[in-house]
Amino acid sequence: MSKTIWKTVPPLIGLAVLVLAGCATRVRLEADRTPALDTVGLHRIAVMPFDSGDDGNPTRRNIAATLTSEAGRRIDETGAFTLVSASAINAARARGASLDNYVDALFSGRVSGYSATTTEIPGVAGTGPSSLRIVEIRFEYFFENARDGTIIGPIRRTGRAVSTQLAQGAVDQVTGRLPGPLALAGRAAAAITVGGLTDYAVLAERAIRNQLRLLYRDVTPHTITVARTLENEPNRELRPQMNVARALMRDGDHEGALEAYLAIWEQYGSVAAAINAAILFEVLGGLEEAIFFMEQVYVETWDERASQVIDVLNVELAELTGVEAFEDPRTPAEIVAEHAVNEIESVISADANVWIQNVATTYQHLANEIADSIVYSFLGAGRTVVERQMIDQILAEQDLHMTGMVADSDFISIGNLAGADTIIVIDMTGTARSRRLQVRVMDIAQATLLMQSGTGVAWRL
Repeated sequence: MSKTIWKTVPPLIGLAVLVLAGCATRVRLEADRTPALDTVGLHRIAVMPFDSGDDGNPTRRNIAATLTSEAGRRIDETGAFTLVSASAINAARARGASLDNYVDALFSGRVSGYSATTTEIPGVAGTGPSSLRIVEIRFEYFFENARDGTIIGPIRRTGRAVSTQLAQGAVDQVTGRLPGPLALAGRAAAAITVGGLTDYAVLAERAIRNQLRLLYRDVTPHTITVARTLENEPNRELRPQMNVARALMRDGDHEGALEAYLAIWEQYGSVAAAINAAILFEVLGGLEEAIFFMEQVYVETWDERASQVIDVLNVELAELTGVEAFEDPRTPAEIVAEHAVNEIESVISADANVWIQNVATTYQHLANEIADSIVYSFLGAGRTVVERQMIDQILAEQDLHMTGMVADSDFISIGNLAGADTIIVIDMTGTARSRRLQVRVMDIAQATLLMQSGTGVAWRL
């Protein structure tokens, strides 16, 4: 069993490092993580000015401006988005244009709180007073979906920055107790604060940058380091074999260590060896193999440790699957169109003469994009598709408009005139996050419905 499983593991995808900590050996490896905000499908974004929360306060206006510029810089550095200027969005709004023609979402936020205090600390033994200055900024940021105005977020942050001004006497007392070289270094460092407190505006900027330095984790997939602890074998007789496997890991021979742990599991039923083998599967990029293997272990042993490992691995697999969704370069319309084509292909004949008609009265640009994708896919597959010009000419002659509620008999009549034997009707239903593509496929000769799309997530846009 061991050889048939581990040979399917893909190449190493992350750095694995063994760390000795007391009696425990920990394995550190890289793991993918999805962002805190659900930004799947967001490709074009505009960073809009943060709301100061008090336009009459120049300090808060400056803080909002700094937040806007710093957030824009950090988002641009991710390389995950195409940035559209805020001025282009404002111009589109002034024209009354639909924003989702320009962007997928707007990134913005607001300042929710600001405080700045300077406190004098009394001196002792004639050292004179010292001062402590603290700036605190509370803010939040979020995405606004350009399509329907729904909010993704918010993320709330609180940033603080501190400056101290020590009395010269206090510095002398502390540094005077240090050895010569350390005393000189201490006086040099203290001279930075003795001269004066840092300006409030500088502290505010420092607090903002400290909080936004990890903004990428909120908006894009990223990689972190996780730790796994190798299990110790309670059976003393098996420890020499376990030590051999651990030594292989320490030498970087992950495949050899995996085979060794699997052999111990198969021969002796050691759950500790099985857990360590699962860690090796994960190191080698085989999360699904690790889960499958540990499920077998759990069925055979009903050991709770195996169940706990399965839970951890399932979380990792969910994260990895989520990251893969971000890596899909297709737009939501392209993804749904591909699903629609697959469903339609399963119900129509190989030699069908197809008429594709968009009857959507809302989100027409999306419906047109999907209809065009279906036509392109069918033509690429060698299918016969009735030209749109022919349909338009027949509609004009019949004084019909194929939008909104249209009787099936009208579709069949027009289809017969156009020489089509199959009709595919494209429509859009719902709003916001319930918006979805609706597809109906009819056989003209039989006047029967071949397919009606469902309400599942695969049809949602």
